[in-house]
Amino acid sequence: MKTTACALAALGLLFATPALATTADAVAAERMALCARSVELAGLQEDMEDKITAIVNQVAERITPFADSEDSIEAYKTALKLSLDSGKAVVVQRVIETCATTFTTEELNGINAFYVSPAGKAWLEKGRKIMGPAMESAIAEVQPQIEAEMQARFCAAIGGCAAPETEQRIPGKKT
Repeated sequence: MKTTACALAALGLLFATPALATTADAVAAERMALCARSVELAGLQEDMEDKITAIVNQVAERITPFADSEDSIEAYKTALKLSLDSGKAVVVQRVIETCATTFTTEELNGINAFYVSPAGKAWLEKGRKIMGPAMESAIAEVQPQIEAEMQARFCAAIGGCAAPETEQRIPGKKT
């Protein structure tokens, strides 16, 4: 009798396992879809595009005095933008995957409902326009102190550092 019960239990598990896997796959797919929607609603891709544009422009400003021609600057900007754009898709996919393993379906539904609510829309809009720049400004403000402190700690850890070189770079001069 015990053998029959064990055999029936084993058969039940054998047939139930694909159903459980199918259910788990469906839940994972639902979470991925909800996370993709969260990323879209939060404007992550637009934010990344803005950052890519800013990086390309900053690099162009830095290399312009040393470039051979305007064509070489444009070629570099194009290559940099295309390279950063290709990495963007990987980053977004990783964010979606991490989101799907981190949040439950119920949490994701709540997050997405918040993003489409008036309060959520205000949070996203004001966060980008006010809080983001405020954070960047604060970082820029403290960055010199952080770099100086890091340099002092590093020099102390290795027993001292040589004085920095005082040679100035001349814009337009190739070195």
